[in-house]
Amino acid sequence: SGPMGEIKDATVYNKTLAPLNRTVVQGGQTIKMNYTAEKVSIEAMGQKMDVALDGAFISSGAGMDFVVGALPLKENYSLVFSMLDMQSMKAKQTNLKVSGKEEVNGTSCWIVYLASVENPNEKTRLWINPTSKMAEKTEQIIPAMGNAKMTITKM
Repeated sequence: SGPMGEIKDATVYNKTLAPLNRTVVQGGQTIKMNYTAEKVSIEAMGQKMDVALDGAFISSGAGMDFVVGALPLKENYSLVFSMLDMQSMKAKQTNLKVSGKEEVNGTSCWIVYLASVENPNEKTRLWINPTSKMAEKTEQIIPAMGNAKMTITKM
């Protein structure tokens, strides 16, 4: 729940953690996405569109932290991949970099930075628990909301 109402976000992955489909429900609107290796097919507000994918891709939706956690994380590990931008409905290049470890919730977590190549102000920091492969904490800067910072910490 948030200022814009309740948000539901569900992503289904295959056993290699490639996204198969995603459904986002917010403010009475439903966005459905189906993934193949070549494209994301999107249905929203009665419109249908395809977004081409090229190379490595990670879904920005539910479970993204687990997919990132499944990567071979270590200090200075980096990766460039595509991610669907929900505002523009285009695939954007994203840089991933591991900067070290920090303790969160009593666990030494990998600090993983994600930043859009196109807009470096659009960034996310994940504290990935190396055992559960999930984020203990997430911070996201949202340029579309005046660079608001959203922080989520597991309890």
